[in-house]
Amino acid sequence: MIIYHVVDFFTVVVEALMMFILCETFCQRRENIASWVYNLGVFIPILLIGISNHIFNYGVFNVAGMLFAFFVLTCLYKAKISTKFIIILVNYLLSALTEIVTMYSIIMIYGITAEEAIEVASYRLLGSIVSKMLFFLSVNTIRLKYRKSSLNMQTSYWILFFIMLAISVATVFLIFNLSFNIEDTYMYNLSVICSIGLFFSTFFALYLYENLAKQTDII
Repeated sequence: MIIYHVVDFFTVVVEALMMFILCETFCQRRENIASWVYNLGVFIPILLIGISNHIFNYGVFNVAGMLFAFFVLTCLYKAKISTKFIIILVNYLLSALTEIVTMYSIIMIYGITAEEAIEVASYRLLGSIVSKMLFFLSVNTIRLKYRKSSLNMQTSYWILFFIMLAISVATVFLIFNLSFNIEDTYMYNLSVICSIGLFFSTFFALYLYENLAKQTDII
């Protein structure tokens, strides 16, 4: 079904975006590269990971393909090679850890086996979306704690951040619970797309809030 390809593309975009955020946090941009190149740079790992997924079909070699895609993105930045490898490793491990946590959460909530959580399409789609929300939570927390900017976010931002993520995760679970009883393929696909939209809405809402805080600090 097309919706599975949509979710797979969503996971690739999030993984690439989180890698970009970590690079922006711990590395320095090269002076001889225009800013628009960095804005488009996130599409480099998206393309490479997509090719790797298609060729290796999520096998062992696909892991190497993902790591290579992340390394290509780090080439846009100035940093020690050890720093780049640590960033790549942290990004991959956080992604894997949030997927494991999400899988066992689904197992406990729905009383299913690990095999069902992986093989049954509905549970797998739910796990993909929720795990990327938790992935974003982890990476954004690291970014705000270790970024080079002197701007300090107020407690209100952190409260808003965790509340929005908690509500988003709970809402996704609720949407999927309702969709499990829907036999209409169109409505089911729509519920999955709405869950993905909820993630990006949360992401952009926090992005706008942070930019307003920066403008206020400058003023």
